[in-house]
Amino acid sequence: MLTKVKLERIQRGLRQSDVATMTEGIVPQHRLSLLERGVRPRPEEIKALADAFQLDPAELFKNA
Repeated sequence: MLTKVKLERIQRGLRQSDVATMTEGIVPQHRLSLLERGVRPRPEEIKALADAFQLDPAELFKNA
């Protein structure tokens, strides 16, 4: 399963550790790995990732 989070990360040429840095540690690499595999995100993770990717949270997590 290719989640929107993983797709955005790959399209931007980022590593999971890059995204973790972009979220200022709110979404550490190990947690990002889980989210990319479909684990339900916490509200603060949704916001941090949407901000990092400059996307609307609803677009990034349609089913969250």
